[in-house]
Amino acid sequence: MSRAIALLLAVLTGALAASPASAQLAPGGNHGGGGTGNKPGWVLTPGWLTLDQSDVAGDAPEIVFRGLNGEWFAGPDVANHGGGGRDFVPVGQIKTASDGSRRIEDIVYVTPNDHGARVGVGITPPSLAYRLQTGGQGPEGGLSITRHEGNWGNPFAVVDSNGKERLWVDPEYGLHVPRIFVGGTRMDPGSVASNRAAAPLTDAERDALMRRVAANRSRAVRAERRLSRLEAMVRRLARR
Repeated sequence: MSRAIALLLAVLTGALAASPASAQLAPGGNHGGGGTGNKPGWVLTPGWLTLDQSDVAGDAPEIVFRGLNGEWFAGPDVANHGGGGRDFVPVGQIKTASDGSRRIEDIVYVTPNDHGARVGVGITPPSLAYRLQTGGQGPEGGLSITRHEGNWGNPFAVVDSNGKERLWVDPEYGLHVPRIFVGGTRMDPGSVASNRAAAPLTDAERDALMRRVAANRSRAVRAERRLSRLEAMVRRLARR
């Protein structure tokens, strides 16, 4: 347990012991706490900690985590959607330049609406069109999915409300789509020879394919083991 966490636990435990019902902690530092209105900044009640700045226009509390080589924060955002802490940044970074100037970078950004929330990773703020949004900068890509060796599940799929996969990438990186639109015209992938591999498989066809893939992988493993044994035998013969 780090010294910072131990100190925080000691402060919280002492505050609770002093007042079982609730305790007000004095704000401090350059971030968080509450400030200029009539409300207390930090209120500790058994079970939760409240950071309240709802009476301060254009401001909101933050929790800052500062280490030797980095500074991170979490808290409501007041720069978008009319302010007032409607949005939330669970992961953000405070960057200090060589001239001492500081810059805030929102890494994960959450925008709520009537249907839930939209989450942006590198997108500030995310639009209301999609639940999860991401994008890279410079040489960065937007999204990467890694299929580890020995993993035979689909690395990507679009699933309907009944749990059935409607579009997916199989473990051998084949793209399966039920239909293709070219210039606004719907085409059946199965009717186009060049797109035959993209035609959707039935459950039975998919199971058979997975069995063949697993069998081929087993044969490859056995062949690799035989090759290793032959190499060892050659090395032993060479030493004689």
